[in-house]
Amino acid sequence: MSRSHPRSTGRRVRRALAAAVLGIVSVGALVTAAGAAPPIGPSPATTNGVSLVASPVDGLVDGQNITYTVNTTGATKLVGNLSAHICQHGLSGYGTGNFGYSGGTANRCVYQAGIVSGGLGTGDYEKTSGPFGGTESTSGAITFKAGTGSVTWGNVTGGGPFTIQADATHQVDLVVEVNLAGDSVPRTYFVQPLTFAGQPAAPTAVGATSGDASSHVTWTAPSDTGNSTVTNYVVTATQTGGAADPSSPRTLTVGNVLAGDIPLQNFSTYDITVQTKVAASVPLSAASSPAVSVSPLPGPPTGVTGSPAAGGVNVSWTAPASTSGLTSYSVTATPNVGSPITVDTGSTATNYFFAGLDNGTPYTFVVKAAYGSPAGPFGLPSNASGGVTPSNKEVDQLITVERPQGALVLTQACDTTNPVPYPVDGNGVPNPVYPTTPAVTAGSCSVNLGKATFVSADQAAAAGFPAIGEGQFFQASGAMHPVAIVDTRDGDIGWNVNGLLKTSFTSGSNHFSAHQLGWIPTVFDRSQPFSTPDGSYANDATKGADVLPASHAADLALGSSQALATATGGHGLGIAHMDATLNLLIPVFAQSGVYSAVLQITAI
Repeated sequence: MSRSHPRSTGRRVRRALAAAVLGIVSVGALVTAAGAAPPIGPSPATTNGVSLVASPVDGLVDGQNITYTVNTTGATKLVGNLSAHICQHGLSGYGTGNFGYSGGTANRCVYQAGIVSGGLGTGDYEKTSGPFGGTESTSGAITFKAGTGSVTWGNVTGGGPFTIQADATHQVDLVVEVNLAGDSVPRTYFVQPLTFAGQPAAPTAVGATSGDASSHVTWTAPSDTGNSTVTNYVVTATQTGGAADPSSPRTLTVGNVLAGDIPLQNFSTYDITVQTKVAASVPLSAASSPAVSVSPLPGPPTGVTGSPAAGGVNVSWTAPASTSGLTSYSVTATPNVGSPITVDTGSTATNYFFAGLDNGTPYTFVVKAAYGSPAGPFGLPSNASGGVTPSNKEVDQLITVERPQGALVLTQACDTTNPVPYPVDGNGVPNPVYPTTPAVTAGSCSVNLGKATFVSADQAAAAGFPAIGEGQFFQASGAMHPVAIVDTRDGDIGWNVNGLLKTSFTSGSNHFSAHQLGWIPTVFDRSQPFSTPDGSYANDATKGADVLPASHAADLALGSSQALATATGGHGLGIAHMDATLNLLIPVFAQSGVYSAVLQITAI
């Protein structure tokens, strides 16, 4: 018999079937071409002494072989040829023209060249001699191939290539055509509806734990895998916070296992979901597992230890595995009773002396690594060290001292060999007793202004005196002896040093007003600013205002109390030295003689 086949051209071409949501296809009937024997029913029914058995026909997945066997139980005719196809489900009128709808206007099948044996050739699968007899059979295999995406039914003639979508919308049948030689009607068709694997359900009970730049994810297998064996699980991590992750969402595909580690970005937050995959032809489960949140952090420092010392503990540790971006460490000391104490070491060194701890009290220590600048965020904390007790092998000394009671002391330098003295008591503390006595007043502390000179108005003005009429006064000037003030009182309330002429200027029975004396004060020395561990301090004593001699009776000059120097509260402690230039105007009507008055200096 010739090996030609009426529609063999293009039928040997294998084509992949497009993948989509796989569903269950309904069972169809066996049909024959128009004018042939009537339909013989579902396989393995027999017609013309020939029957078909196909296996498997349920739960198919991409790449699975469907093996069909054609048996002869009583055939008396030769088999002209044999071929297998996957076609659109529910077609009728297989027959003349192109393989498909009657009339051949729309081809709805893909020709799949199977591997056959049992006397058929490997080309057009034609019987070369003799009839089938007894239990002789011919078997072949057709591989189910799913495509990808949604594919509309093609309209192909002549057995040309196209892809058939196998899913709930576009169901398919296995169609085997048997041509008995010598029949006037070309073929008998065996039609076997195929049932494909359904879409899998999502995994359940998803859990995720944070690691160093990763998360360990676990899950439970879905209860429904769509009549198929799970081939893969896909883990998806979608960033929800932290520095931008250009790789988000991240995916991890694992085999048929129930755990996996997905690489992530530290100091970020991710939602983790898992989906199921049962075959290349079957999409991932439409539903994902419920999301769980994770925030990976660098691994912690390890090996924290402490060695006791007086008043503290030397803490040491091993750096974490990830030190990229590490800026410092924080160390927390937790006593067995009381609140934890945390310090930032400000360093990447792996040791720190934790001072200020109570001797005899046990502490445990935990270390965390900080990343970024300024310090933070922190990575995972280390395990706690064992209890460490600061050493109490020491001798404590109680030091006691008494600060003397302070005083405000005012003195005047009357001795030119000791220009700025101040008295002290037997303990060397400034003595608050004012030293001026009548003997001192009459002695070296007196001020002799010498002999006055007659002045014109111009001369008086040049000396800083009031502009007065020419020839009205004699004038005299001179410096008073320096005055020192020492303030060691508690409270530092400040002070004023004032001057006042207690009497008029007198010479026997003659006199003139104390208002005729003025001064120009000076503060020439005071305690310099200084600092101690407890704070800083400065003495801010300032001189009083210049006071001119009176030019008429309404002016008071030093006939009333005038400020020599002042120090405000908080700035008077220490020593300040001051003096003044004395200026005197003697009216021309005063009688000749040596005049004197008492200038009183008072500290308040």
